[in-house]
Amino acid sequence: MMEEMILKQRTAYECVTAKDGLDAISRAVVEAPDLSWMDVVMPRMNGFEACKRMRLESALRIPPSSW
Repeated sequence: MMEEMILKQRTAYECVTAKDGLDAISRAVVEAPDLSWMDVVMPRMNGFEACKRMRLESALRIPPSSW
């Protein structure tokens, strides 16, 4: 994937990919990413539904910052 190659060459970020929305949720629980970037059109579960489900996943919730 071109995006992954560019990230590796130009930044210190690690790119984790998934084959579909369900796989994205599973990987996000394991990897605990700082940022998720998803395609809307994916097999088994689209990006919108995957994002909704990720928001409900307790392992992915970030506690609110206090000022």
